Amino acid sequence: MISTLSIAGMVTQLVMSLFVPLGLLIYFHKRKWLSWKPLGIGVLLFYYFRRYSKKRCMW
Repeated sequence: MISTLSIAGMVTQLVMSLFVPLGLLIYFHKRKWLSWKPLGIGVLLFYYFRRYSKKRCMW
């Protein structure tokens, strides 16, 4: 049986890893401190290098 404290910890991790970053993105965009174009380019570059550098750097 899973304890209540473990479930509370899992829910806390879920909130902190999903909802806090999304909330900060929306907040910074509304404050005009964030532009979607550079953010999108950064996400695409991160995905590209994460995906293809692993295949090339197999030790």
